[in-house]
Amino acid sequence: MCWFSVSLGCTEFLLSLEKGNGLVISGRSMEFSHALDSKVVFFNRGDSFSSHMPDGSEAISWESKYGFVGLNAFGLLTAIADGMNEKGLSLSALWLPGTEYEEVVPSSDPSKVIELFDLPAWILLNFDNLDSLKRALSELTIWGEVNELLQEVPPLHLSLYDSSGGSMGC
Repeated sequence: MCWFSVSLGCTEFLLSLEKGNGLVISGRSMEFSHALDSKVVFFNRGDSFSSHMPDGSEAISWESKYGFVGLNAFGLLTAIADGMNEKGLSLSALWLPGTEYEEVVPSSDPSKVIELFDLPAWILLNFDNLDSLKRALSELTIWGEVNELLQEVPPLHLSLYDSSGGSMGC
C-alpha cells in the first residue's frame, strides 16, 4: 500500500552520537514547490552590508565579523537557505506556514530593523554563539517583503546550531 501526501513545510534533523564529542551531523529535507536556483556563496570578514526599510531606505548596516559559506535562494546574494560560519554557527531556513513578521512603524529605529531575506546572512556574519544572538534578536524588528516569484511573504523559520551543541529557532 502506498501513501501520498503533500508536505507543507521542511523537516530538519540533528544527530550526535555522544554529547561533546565534536561530531554533529545535521540534515534537512526540501519539500519546496519552486526551484530555489541556489548557488554556493562565500562571505568574508570585514565586508560591509545593509538591509532596507519597507520604503526602500537604509535599515541596519554592519561590517562582517566572521566569514561563512552558504547556499542562497532566488538569485539573491544574502537570501541564505543554509549556511555555516567559521565559528561553527549554522542555520537552515525552513518553511513554516502561519509564520508572521513584525510591522515596521514610522517610529522604528532603522538601525534596529532588518528584512527577512537579510536576516540569515546578518546572523552568520555577526555571531559566534546563540547566547549573543538571542540578546541581539530581542532588540531587532524583522519584517518580510513579498517575494515576486512566490507572490507572498515567505513564512520562514530559522533553525540554528552553535559549536557548543546549542540549538534554537527563530
